[in-house]
Amino acid sequence: MAEVRRSEYDEAGRLKQAKIRATGSYTANGTAISGLQTTDYTYHLRGQLRGINLDGSGNPVPNASQGDLFSYRLDYETAFIYDGNIGKQSWQASNNNAPSGLRSYTFTYDNISRLKSATYSGIGSENFSLPTIN
Repeated sequence: MAEVRRSEYDEAGRLKQAKIRATGSYTANGTAISGLQTTDYTYHLRGQLRGINLDGSGNPVPNASQGDLFSYRLDYETAFIYDGNIGKQSWQASNNNAPSGLRSYTFTYDNISRLKSATYSGIGSENFSLPTIN
């Protein structure tokens, strides 16, 4: 089986879309394989990565018809803070390979932009904090 990769770039030279396609057939059952995965990249107005495989409204929702296995969004301007730090990251996997549902971490930073805490929301629980940073 051969693998073919095609990448598209925007006007600023940033990766816009990456397609990975397998050619040949899967020998276990003889089923022909077409495109395996297309990954779409979206960028923030300032050129920072905004998300991967976002839906038309900018939400992290995998599109099964396009073969998306995962979707991911970064929010930089949360709680009216505009310093370029990631304030929140949200992601969702397709229903076929992981429990469905949106998951996220919300981050806080100290006055010199060091990560202070990460609060998880979604399936299960997991939080991180450094109480000694003031």
